Amino acid sequence: MSIITLFNANNPITALNAQSASYYSESEKNISEKFKNIQQFEPPIDFTTASNWCRYGSLELYYEYGFKKVYNTYPYDGSAYEKNLYRNNSSQIDNYIFDSLYPKSTGYAVFMPGAFSYSAVQSTAAGTKYYLDSTPEYITTFGGPNTASAGMIGKPLHETFDDSNKYDVALRRESNLEFDFSFGNTIEFWMNKGTFLNADGTEVVFHLTNGLPVSNPGYGSLSIELDPTTTTSPFQVWIQSGSSTANFTLGSNITTANLPTDGWHHYAFAFINSGSDTRVNFFYDGNLTETSNYSSVTFGRVTGSLRSSIGSLSGQHPKVANVGLGYGQFSGSLDEFRYWKYDRPADLVKLNYFKGVDGGTNTDDDSYQLGVYYKFNEGITQVDATDAIVLDYSGRISNGDWTGYNSDSRNTGSAITLSGVETEIADPIVRSSHPTIVSTMADLANSGSSYDQENNTYFYNLFPEWVREEDLEESTLLQELAHIGASYFDTIHHQLDFFKNIKNKEYLSSSAKPLTFADSLVENFGLTVSNLFINSNIYEKVLNQDENELYEQTMFDIKNQIYHNIYNNIHSILKSKGTVDGFRNFLRSFGVNEEIVKLRMYTDKDVYFLNDNYQLQTDPIKFANFYNADNLDASVIQATSSISDINYVEGTELARNEKFSSLTMEANVLFPKKFQAGENGYVGMTNISSSIFGFHRPDTSSVGDYTWKDAGFDLSNLQVYAVKDSPNGRDVKFQLRDAASSPTINLQTDFIQEVYDNTTWNISVRIRPSGSAFVGSQTLGVTNPLAVPDFVLEFYGSNYHNGEKQKSFFTSSALSTIATQNLISADKRFYIGAHRTNFTGSVLEQADTKISAFRLWHSHLSDEELDSHARDFSSYGVVSGSKNPRLFEHNISTYFPKIDSLALNWNFEAVTGSDSSGEFLVYDISSGSAPGQTQYGWHSGSIGVRHGGNALLDDRINIREEFEALQTDYNDVTDNFFSVEKSPYAVLTTEMLKFFSLSKDLNYLVGNPVNRYRMGYKELEDIKEIYFRNVENEIDVERYFDYYKWIDQSFNHIINQLIPFSTRHSEKVSNVIESHLLERPKYQHKFPILRKFTATEAPALGFNALMYKWSTGHAPVSTNPNVNCEWQLRRRERTGTNSTEREAIRKAINNVHPTETVNYYDTVGAASYEGSTYVRTSLNKPYKLSIAKDKVFHTGINYSTPKDKLLFHEAVHPHGELSGVPQNIITVGVGPGQGIASQADCDDDILTKVNFSSNTELGKFFGDEYKHKLKGHKILPHNLKNEVLQTGYNEQVSGQYKYDVVFTNLHTDTIDSTNVIPMQGPFTETHVGGHQSRHIPINRYDASKALVVTSEVSAAQATGQIQFTLSSLTAGDTITIIDADLNEVVAVFSTYFDVDDATWTTADQLVEIINQRLDITATKISSGPETIDLRSNAFGVDGNQALATSNPTDITVTGMATGAAGTTTTTTYNVDGPANRPEAWVL
Repeated sequence: MSIITLFNANNPITALNAQSASYYSESEKNISEKFKNIQQFEPPIDFTTASNWCRYGSLELYYEYGFKKVYNTYPYDGSAYEKNLYRNNSSQIDNYIFDSLYPKSTGYAVFMPGAFSYSAVQSTAAGTKYYLDSTPEYITTFGGPNTASAGMIGKPLHETFDDSNKYDVALRRESNLEFDFSFGNTIEFWMNKGTFLNADGTEVVFHLTNGLPVSNPGYGSLSIELDPTTTTSPFQVWIQSGSSTANFTLGSNITTANLPTDGWHHYAFAFINSGSDTRVNFFYDGNLTETSNYSSVTFGRVTGSLRSSIGSLSGQHPKVANVGLGYGQFSGSLDEFRYWKYDRPADLVKLNYFKGVDGGTNTDDDSYQLGVYYKFNEGITQVDATDAIVLDYSGRISNGDWTGYNSDSRNTGSAITLSGVETEIADPIVRSSHPTIVSTMADLANSGSSYDQENNTYFYNLFPEWVREEDLEESTLLQELAHIGASYFDTIHHQLDFFKNIKNKEYLSSSAKPLTFADSLVENFGLTVSNLFINSNIYEKVLNQDENELYEQTMFDIKNQIYHNIYNNIHSILKSKGTVDGFRNFLRSFGVNEEIVKLRMYTDKDVYFLNDNYQLQTDPIKFANFYNADNLDASVIQATSSISDINYVEGTELARNEKFSSLTMEANVLFPKKFQAGENGYVGMTNISSSIFGFHRPDTSSVGDYTWKDAGFDLSNLQVYAVKDSPNGRDVKFQLRDAASSPTINLQTDFIQEVYDNTTWNISVRIRPSGSAFVGSQTLGVTNPLAVPDFVLEFYGSNYHNGEKQKSFFTSSALSTIATQNLISADKRFYIGAHRTNFTGSVLEQADTKISAFRLWHSHLSDEELDSHARDFSSYGVVSGSKNPRLFEHNISTYFPKIDSLALNWNFEAVTGSDSSGEFLVYDISSGSAPGQTQYGWHSGSIGVRHGGNALLDDRINIREEFEALQTDYNDVTDNFFSVEKSPYAVLTTEMLKFFSLSKDLNYLVGNPVNRYRMGYKELEDIKEIYFRNVENEIDVERYFDYYKWIDQSFNHIINQLIPFSTRHSEKVSNVIESHLLERPKYQHKFPILRKFTATEAPALGFNALMYKWSTGHAPVSTNPNVNCEWQLRRRERTGTNSTEREAIRKAINNVHPTETVNYYDTVGAASYEGSTYVRTSLNKPYKLSIAKDKVFHTGINYSTPKDKLLFHEAVHPHGELSGVPQNIITVGVGPGQGIASQADCDDDILTKVNFSSNTELGKFFGDEYKHKLKGHKILPHNLKNEVLQTGYNEQVSGQYKYDVVFTNLHTDTIDSTNVIPMQGPFTETHVGGHQSRHIPINRYDASKALVVTSEVSAAQATGQIQFTLSSLTAGDTITIIDADLNEVVAVFSTYFDVDDATWTTADQLVEIINQRLDITATKISSGPETIDLRSNAFGVDGNQALATSNPTDITVTGMATGAAGTTTTTTYNVDGPANRPEAWVL
């Protein structure tokens, strides 16, 4: 192990806070058990063949025990911890049987699948109705606690309560239907409603009651219903608990009209008391869409015999009392019903709505909040009595009783799967009587028995035959014992067999668990690897999911698989270390390529050239596969479908608007290698001609009619064939012809060798006007005499391999007759593959090629453009795509970019498979989401219209060449900087390059000289608009980074080891947001003026000129000296007294050039103007020197820096001397409003609420030159603000001092010259430290602040007396004493003493009994006779309770009496008045 490993960060899971981790993953012990499974080593075993894993044990017993283990012990309703524990305690073979062989099922409930016939109906006051079906259907659940013992008869006592519900109040294990909004309740389910049974009948999804009538004060009810009479949401919720009741509508995003056709959706309702209100959350498909608070309504706990019904009412209803069980029949399907005993948080609803949850609420103390959970995944046994029991997966055995169950009531589908959100994980069928369990076990037993008989290493067969025969006849105990030992031998064998090959570099099967120590294998070669996926959340690590989907594998298995991939490629990675190949090999070990994570090179002061450089790389491309014995007759044709707007390409026919236009048809074709008869892959085609593509004129009068309409419009069809030298030959000549028996068009090439040898070709057919490019132009308003020009028909094909052109052909023919010239104007329906009569009829010519794309252009593509498509099958770029394809076209006067002339582009990348009839839809990606381009005139009949195809599918790897990184003009790499980046726009740029045939075209778009004086690159903007018009999805950068978030900083550590030490490179993988290829910033040059004037390009201004405040720095229109102060201060020429000297000083201070003005002369208007040179001369410095002091912010009031509160306290010290001037006062002015320093009367930056400056005089320092007079901001303990406030304490300030002054920031508790108020606790801040003044309100006292002392006088305690002679008493004599609290003691004279029994033998013991047992003080005052005084401890008459005795002759009792109530007196002490206030402020 590398020493670096010792310093690696711990696994982040172990560092997680246990509470936060358990929030998502149930419990800390579940995480621990999960990690045991993750870290457990399992040798990779191929279980597809029994001989790979069953060597010594019995295959038959493996199967039998494996199945029994599942249906007998698997915790189907257990917690996640219990399920992980079950898996960890199972062998690798047991887990294989559980995962791969044991039958599993999903399911959902279907209510009222048959006809509805009601037998009764009850109406509410509002008119809604609750119907009762003649055969109602609902599922009843009892709250419990429930038992699993099935009674006590015939069982030992210790088994009677096995698995029954625990009753635990502390963990709320009471009723499984606990109805208590103080904790909250949540109900969630999947529902597919379907049609309502009645247009006015309310349907009940769920109803919970406590069995009491509505009239009972203890009645409780909670129901979720669907009301079909509403036009908004049909979801109605009714709640009642005692006298509290509420009804409300939820689901504002749902309508009654749409619900029956919406299909499967998830709904959840969460309720909780919130203060004095009730809060309800409504969830739709896991998202919290609505939160409602119902004010002043809360609901208490509902107790009693709780029961619920799913599918109908379970008892009386708050809205209509005379209904009961079965009313409100629900119709539709339900799945994943969960009843929670708490307010489930929104994030947990979101995380779990598309998957099952775990139970264990009866056995696991970390899981107790799930009350009832119906998954309907127990399978269908076809025995109604069994299937009518709905298993509860919560763990509390609240199994449902399905009334009205029939064979159609269950379905083994899944709501989650059918909704398309996710694929539900099926549950094991736990009913051993299920037909699938029985049949599967029987089949496996037969195959296992046969294998055991043939297995020479079967351990049991090593025993003598007579021993085995006797064992099989009697008990099979020996066989079972032998199997136990043999299974251990099998485990040891698999582990030893793997460890001897542990360092072999091989890829494990997808079903095998990746090696848990793969990182160590890598590090043994000196390449240290960091912990991957460190940015993942706890639920991603432990639950194998994110917020939107479930993961197919655990993150730890993926991490170990990546480590293993690196190990398998470690030699090539290390050998190419420091090169691009090393980086590429490392990336591919992660399953990503250079398109996602790019290694980019940046240079300083280097020049780039846009050259046509290519890089070879392999990418998967989907082909329409006709090279198959079943597909030879197949074809793809234009057809009407959901992805098609029209099923043919529209021409203008007799209008002949295409007479000056062009047409190009092209197909990317792979000619597969031919195999001979008897070889694997032989197809057996008997024809020598193979159809590739073509078109015929369609019958447009009927959408569904695919009859050819070639007749009547001269030449209107063409077909392309590959004609072989023999039916199974490899040499080909290409043919272009029409369908006539004596074709007008018949172009053929010579035979080209070895075409059918996995070669790729681009084959095209082009039609263009012959002659000059100016054909179709107009001269002096007269149309060109050539009404319809001649055309040229061109047939071209090229073959590339590894970026090099290998073969090509070209042949052409003139179309000089009217009949042939109409070819371009005819309507056309295209096909690829087999040529069939009327497109769908009998086969004329079969097809045996593979085609990846077919395109139709309303323009002429050059050989160079078509060659680029042959070189790269994914490219469909053209040269000068932003320009018109022809200079002149008929009846089109608008801009028509060439790239928009792509009318049809069939691509198979979006095809995933065919339907049951072998057909699939083919997308036309030329249109995207773009609407028809009506601005293109008659072209709009086919441009921007989706021409979908209706059609067998094959994936194949094809070499694809792409643009390489741009190259520099020299090889100096000393200053290069390498960066590893993830950039969505770099991926987008790669796609955009497909728009360009050659790099020189991009060179033209950005290098065209005409763009120099434009604000942007016009042609580039046009291309960008066309590109994004054809992109259906919005670019989501956040989604891209989230999708590839696993490529995180864990990459950095490994990448840094692969890049040379001396190379400048980024330290981490960067998420980069940049401009894409078609988004290029541009500097706009200024267009120069061609006359003899200064150019419009101006010099850059200096810093001072840019910061100059022109709003107040120009000369004012008026002569008011208080306007535009900036100009008045710096630029106004000085006049008046000493004007010469003052002007000289102004110029010196402001650096004014001696020549401050310059004259301009207008030759046209014959006028002269004088301009200022102030900016060019005085503000021309490119820098500014200034000193700034950063303001330090602290607690308390942030006064201006000079404020000295300590000086203030010194100046107003109480009881100062009086020597002519009072020594303890500070004066701000002498009269009203005085002391305020006047501000400059200028209109610059007029603000409100500014600080007033003031002048103060200090009496203590009267006559002192420096301290007598100070600025107010230096000493005053407050600020003076400019604001009008005439209420409150400031009313006197405004009325008696100055109307627009506010005193603020008074009484701050500063302790030193910094004016900091330290942070203090509440007690310290109130009662300790600081100045006393801060505790006393300003200039106010409050007489209401008084201390009121209440006391009671003349109250008396009750007294009494007991007197007896001890020798006169007999055993059994009693004395009864009662205290003021009515506690009674009957004291019995006895032979023993006991305080609790109140028995006594002496007077002292009686005293002790009274003092301990009663609120009375007893005191023995004399002996002979014994005398005891009694006094009540309480004042008042309550103590006057008469004493009694059973022997009044010998025992004398008096009282209790004389207790009396007192009178109350109150004394008030004033604590806040004028006499006890120390400060004195005077206005």
